Amino acid sequence: MDNEAKIILEEYRIYTESKDKFIDRSFQTNRHYFLVITGLCVILVLFKQFFPDIAIIFTMFLSFAGMGIAILWYLNQDTYSYLIKIKYSEVLEKIEDKLPEAPNKMEHEVLKQSLKKRNAFLFLFSDVQKFMAVILFLLFLAYFLLDLIPFFINFAKTYLS
Repeated sequence: MDNEAKIILEEYRIYTESKDKFIDRSFQTNRHYFLVITGLCVILVLFKQFFPDIAIIFTMFLSFAGMGIAILWYLNQDTYSYLIKIKYSEVLEKIEDKLPEAPNKMEHEVLKQSLKKRNAFLFLFSDVQKFMAVILFLLFLAYFLLDLIPFFINFAKTYLS
């Protein structure tokens, strides 16, 4: 193996490890978002349960914060997916053009053929996480509206009557 081939192989190895670390960081980030939103849900429910008289302001604030965190989670996951698919996969494929074998391309082709045989589609874990972020956003929005609507009705009855 000549020196140039060794350098290309080493670049490929480093880039593959970098991609794996990036994917691990993506999972850690998603775990963080999930824990923060779960904690927010617990605080929201407990606060409403134990402090119903003053809960409306805090629950509206926490609901609004939950919606913001869900949006950030979705955008973050979308960014990680984009970078993993485009940045790392495309660069690895370009490096593989210089190698005798192209394991990344072969893996992609085998997966594509397997899905075609089964008439299936690939539902990536990142898609599940983005779906969870959307569902949680909608739940926080519903919780926000459930507090906001009675507040305005009471306000209208009190001050507009």
